Amino acid sequence: MPVMIWGIGFLMGDAIKEMAEINPDQKYAIIDFAYRPETPENVTCAVFQEEEPSFLVGYIAGKMTKTNKVGFVGGIKFPLIKKFEYGYMAGVKLANPKAEVLRQYADIVFHAAGGVGDGVIEAAKEKGKWAIGVDKDQNFLAPDNVLTSAMKRVDNAIYDIGKRLMDGQFSGGGTVVYNLKNDGVGIAPTSSKHVPADILKEVDGLVAKIKAGEIVVPPTKDAFDKF
Repeated sequence: MPVMIWGIGFLMGDAIKEMAEINPDQKYAIIDFAYRPETPENVTCAVFQEEEPSFLVGYIAGKMTKTNKVGFVGGIKFPLIKKFEYGYMAGVKLANPKAEVLRQYADIVFHAAGGVGDGVIEAAKEKGKWAIGVDKDQNFLAPDNVLTSAMKRVDNAIYDIGKRLMDGQFSGGGTVVYNLKNDGVGIAPTSSKHVPADILKEVDGLVAKIKAGEIVVPPTKDAFDKF
């Protein structure tokens, strides 16, 4: 049975590449990092279009804000986090052009800050505000205060790449992109707890438009300015 070694997160990028070059017969894969165009032949990269689920939760925030002020908290200033930020801002803009995206004094705050974001959720709980989780369904952290979450389906990516390996279709030397089309991202299943059904129906319509290419979610400032 073939064996694959995974690196989870962009901070593992250098280590995975180094080990892949030392052990050319071993298969490796990494989440959230792409070496292109220098990907070793024994490495598969898995990246996500994080701007897509961020757009969806931004739309929800724009529809549900009562103050026309929503927030975003990023962990570090990095292109990966910017994809969350501008996708979210675009969703807010589409839903509610009057809404501002701020860093404080907001009634709904989306975080893309890893463990630091747990503090955002805790603060929302203490203040009786809404928080939007990231990467996984974070409603369990504050069931009454996590409105929705922008999910990155790392589980689906690992399963998909592992299945390719088992089927003899290992895609080494390249990058696989996961998005709404291939169930690589989405919003949390617990969204229906707090988000009205009519808004979720609108979100479903946006998903269909994104999958069809009718909406291209901006991942950068330049793209957002043109959105």
